[in-house]
Amino acid sequence: MYLKRIFPNYFAHRAILLGLRKKGDISEARKYFDTLTTMTEDIVLYNIMMDGYVNLGNINGMLELLREMKEKAVHPTHVTGTVVIKGLCQQGKLQEAVQVIEEILCKRTLTTEAKYFFSMMLSDGISPDQELCKVMLNAFRRGGDSSSVFQLLAEMIKSGFPPD
Repeated sequence: MYLKRIFPNYFAHRAILLGLRKKGDISEARKYFDTLTTMTEDIVLYNIMMDGYVNLGNINGMLELLREMKEKAVHPTHVTGTVVIKGLCQQGKLQEAVQVIEEILCKRTLTTEAKYFFSMMLSDGISPDQELCKVMLNAFRRGGDSSSVFQLLAEMIKSGFPPD
């Protein structure tokens, strides 16, 4: 492409990263990602890379990208949270997943995203514990979503762990 003076745009870079991820060549994808200096603050590209690491079971690679995002002030989306939680839960690190939820959601008070994360966890067969419910209640409370607070409190009581 470069020899013919055709320079890839954002969508071409995304497609290349997706192709490398699908191929399972995450080290080559990372090298390519690192060359995209003008685009490395794009959350979609980070999500592609993190999902690639998760699919290969490389949680450390995913967490490294999450740290880079924080350093560069790249704001996570619900997709980022879903990928990170999926990866941590696959490794049995539920407590770390709860911390991620709290960090991503509670600071931003995005109740829609909190509901999305919670429903994704339930659909993936992850049973909420009292700590997770506290995080979710806090996100709903900060977002001013009293309806969701009451719904979750009712579910907690019904599930056998009343709020304290």
